[in-house]
Amino acid sequence: TLLLGCADGSLKWYDTTTAKVTRSIAAHTGPVTAVRASIDGKQVATGGEDKKAKVWNAADGKLAGEFSGHSAAISGVGFRPNGLRAVSLDASGKLHIWKIAEGKSVFHADAGLAPGLTSTSESIIVLTRAGLFRLFKPNLEVAFEFPLKHAGDVTSMGGGEKVSYSGGADGLVKLWSESREAVMEAKLTGPVLAVAESMDGARVAAASKQGSLVLWDTATMKALQVRDTGMPIERASLVFLADGKTVASIAMGSHVSLTSDTIGSIGPTVGATIHIIALLTSK
Repeated sequence: TLLLGCADGSLKWYDTTTAKVTRSIAAHTGPVTAVRASIDGKQVATGGEDKKAKVWNAADGKLAGEFSGHSAAISGVGFRPNGLRAVSLDASGKLHIWKIAEGKSVFHADAGLAPGLTSTSESIIVLTRAGLFRLFKPNLEVAFEFPLKHAGDVTSMGGGEKVSYSGGADGLVKLWSESREAVMEAKLTGPVLAVAESMDGARVAAASKQGSLVLWDTATMKALQVRDTGMPIERASLVFLADGKTVASIAMGSHVSLTSDTIGSIGPTVGATIHIIALLTSK
């Protein structure tokens, strides 16, 4: 199941097997700008242009918590390991950890302008647009940071604490190892708008502003699939399905496209412009 955050403020549950929307709720008053499911698949965090971060029950779509302490649109959301706290980052660079049940901030910090965040079991990672990898402790103190060495803004990020990916306006996709060295670098035509990795780390995908989507094998950096629409785009969002081989992306604004090294398909319109895609897994 995919989670689709849409321009009309709706959050949709999308079945990739049937290519149908199975649930749709009014999540925000304005576009949904961030979506992330908890690791156990029981909760879904969203953020919107309405400056609010929210948590929903994945099973029934009911609101579980809401945080209204941001002063700008939300650019990233996540969860802390105990499932009782959520993380949210806004477009001004303010980062908050907040109690879901109470909607109150526990820790906050200025993380810097960034395209999103990654919340791991031990830390929170932010790749700033200015080109810094920042790792925050659970209390939001900065543990360390290092430069990503992109020629221009960092526009997208993925991965976790041991392996991270960055995509830049320079068209480069970089894989960063635990030792903070770039162990892989690939070039796209045009600025990178989105980057994603499979859960097993075996594959990485990236989409560019020029309308191309590339799927790589991370061990060999062999391009397994290159799809070029030839049409420039302003927005992209990517996520790998649970099979670790198929990547979901936005097509023609309101459609979900599935791409692997062997297949490519586009589903019917979901009835709204899609802004962001996330994967919902259950254990």
